[in-house]
Amino acid sequence: MRHFISFFFGFLSFLPVLTQACLVYYATFPFDNDKPFVGKIIDNGIETCSINMTYNEHWRWQALENEKDWEREEWAWKHWHFTCTKKLWQGKLKGNNTDRTYAAELGVGLRGVTYHAHGEKFWFNPDTVEDVAGERWVYSKKLWCAGK
Repeated sequence: MRHFISFFFGFLSFLPVLTQACLVYYATFPFDNDKPFVGKIIDNGIETCSINMTYNEHWRWQALENEKDWEREEWAWKHWHFTCTKKLWQGKLKGNNTDRTYAAELGVGLRGVTYHAHGEKFWFNPDTVEDVAGERWVYSKKLWCAGK
């Protein structure tokens, strides 16, 4: 019985780690406009959103979107949109929220990430490092993760 009690309390000490929220964002943007910008968002250990698009592909899409709005006098920079899982969030939502979908987008210049999940909207700036040898920019961010 004594071993069971010590095992039980040992198990309880791990529960905060198991229930700890953790959001991880990682992306690379090559200096070459024909190579893809690749990124992903991992929410509590599950990859919920990803992106794989070259700068040139985004530029063409952006130009087409601007052509649709002929009355606009100025060019409108468009966000980079992620592809997100269609699986719905199964956890408890805060307040009167009913949105269980996932969505994510990057702002102009890839400096700000907006992430919709759990019926809430999160916004953050990733840490950015220039990898000259790898000829790319590396973006990363960890939010609410244990040890961070």
